Amino acid sequence: MSGIEPALAALYLRGLPRPVEPHVRAWPAVLSILRRAAVVGPADTADALRGAGFSTEAASLNGKAWEHAARLLESELAITAASSYYPRGWVEKLGAAAPPAIYIRGEPGLLLEPTLAVVGSRRPPARSFRAATEAVLAATGSGRVVVSGGAPGIDRAVGASDAFIEVWPCGLGVRWGARRSADCRTLHVSLWPPREVFSTAGAMERNTLIYALAEAAYVGHARFKKGGSWHGATEALRRRLGRVLVSAEPWPRADEPARRALIGLGAVLLEGGEAGLARALEAEPLQPWLPVFPSEATAQRALSTF
Repeated sequence: MSGIEPALAALYLRGLPRPVEPHVRAWPAVLSILRRAAVVGPADTADALRGAGFSTEAASLNGKAWEHAARLLESELAITAASSYYPRGWVEKLGAAAPPAIYIRGEPGLLLEPTLAVVGSRRPPARSFRAATEAVLAATGSGRVVVSGGAPGIDRAVGASDAFIEVWPCGLGVRWGARRSADCRTLHVSLWPPREVFSTAGAMERNTLIYALAEAAYVGHARFKKGGSWHGATEALRRRLGRVLVSAEPWPRADEPARRALIGLGAVLLEGGEAGLARALEAEPLQPWLPVFPSEATAQRALSTF
């Protein structure tokens, strides 16, 4: 049995018992070393890493972390960048900043299906929530899994779908996320150990993963220059993490400046229904003059390993 996945999980899953913490952004190089060495257990993994000059990573490994990681992987409670389920989009868009190991609960196969993210503020106007629900239904009708963050507000519109992924800003043992029907397929994803509580830093990190995971993201509501929804959307546009969509219908008067600003930054208008979603996914950005940044060298190196 290959030791590559247990090694990555033992090294990089947050919350596991380790004497020292490895350098997380070195994971593509570590993965390449583990594959060349065809490692099996913690001892030969540590030897391979030490021989390649990764002494901190070698010192991070111990039997207790390895055994814990192996149990999580066998129970499908975690996956790593060496898994067939791991989202290629994270590596393509984030490079070495992609998480090398994550906690999961549910159906990991959902990570391989086409996706649309639906995100927004915690206290949206009623009509913005209805529009987000329509976007969820359009995504479901077109065969897409809906991705969101599990927070109150717009994120909870995913409950109208029959398949959704929630990327949590806290541990999977914490009370969080949308309710689902009995026949709904779901997957919950987290970077954090099971009992880790919500934090603003965790929410910002979570937002990046949502945008990088999905083919496109519908922003149901945000407030101009305020809150995680605004900052997540503008950061996704700046970094080209994916196509950002907003409603073709104006938002309430106080929040309309935020919608117009997102359009000015390159967001695409979404009209109702599956046909409207298809047009939005094919349309050119509304600001074609915006520069297209070249792929980062770290992303290219990570992709060559992946």
